[in-house]
Amino acid sequence: MHRWREMAPNVLLCHTGDPTYRQRLWTGHLHAGPTSAITHLTACHDVGLRWTTSDSRIHVITQKGDLVRQLHGFCFHQTRRPFWRWLDPQPPGPPRIEIHRAVLLTAERDHSVRRAIGLIAASVQQGFTDADRLAGGIKEIRKLRHGQLFGQALGDIAGGAQSFAEIDMVRLCREAGLQSPARQVRRRDKDGRWRYLDLEWVLPDGRRIVLEVDGSFHMKIENWSDDKRRERSVVVGGATVLRCSSIEIRLNPGDVLDDLRAIGVPPDSSSGRSRNQAQPPQTNRGFSRASG
Repeated sequence: MHRWREMAPNVLLCHTGDPTYRQRLWTGHLHAGPTSAITHLTACHDVGLRWTTSDSRIHVITQKGDLVRQLHGFCFHQTRRPFWRWLDPQPPGPPRIEIHRAVLLTAERDHSVRRAIGLIAASVQQGFTDADRLAGGIKEIRKLRHGQLFGQALGDIAGGAQSFAEIDMVRLCREAGLQSPARQVRRRDKDGRWRYLDLEWVLPDGRRIVLEVDGSFHMKIENWSDDKRRERSVVVGGATVLRCSSIEIRLNPGDVLDDLRAIGVPPDSSSGRSRNQAQPPQTNRGFSRASG
């Protein structure tokens, strides 16, 4: 008597103390039923992913139509997606969604796309998955919210999409009525080595404005250090260097364009449109909500 504790209807804890984290996972799974699985951010944390959040609930996924009574400290997701195909083959506890799919399921529910992409990047940078597996997950998770944006971000995370961001910047300048930059301009450093600058404008007064577009590849310490040396050389050569991230170009291009205008990039004279007539490019706003 008084030796057991009821965690949920039909789920008993065989002692009276507080449950361990692993026991809480089992409670969620047993309460939701044998076809349920640990999912979303809980599955990410369970493999060791470091990601700070205010959500301390245990997330469990079930099939659409399963009637699961709500429990304090738990979040039960119902979905029509075939999540039973996405299970980790050898979890140390209850059934669990594999990390790359759990990351994507968590990311699509975040109200901040920037933070969602940060989670995706963290899962790769911390070594729990890779860009190829995440890209495969985007294809197999039906109607993944922001899936196209996540796919673009994965190119940046893998370090191979700076050129696409540069192309986007040229297009954005054209749509905003600004002078288009030259891409991959070849310049010789003071040490005699040739360098390629991402984007460059030569202003009517002779000033050179350089915009360097950084993906996560640039955040590696060896590349970051080399970038700083290159930037000093460009500045010594008389140019003004601005930097932005490839994600910023995709999510907040208006901020980058405003800074280019502020530093003096003029309207595109060939477009026949004045600065005041230029229309800002469309940005990603008003994302729809999705379940699952």
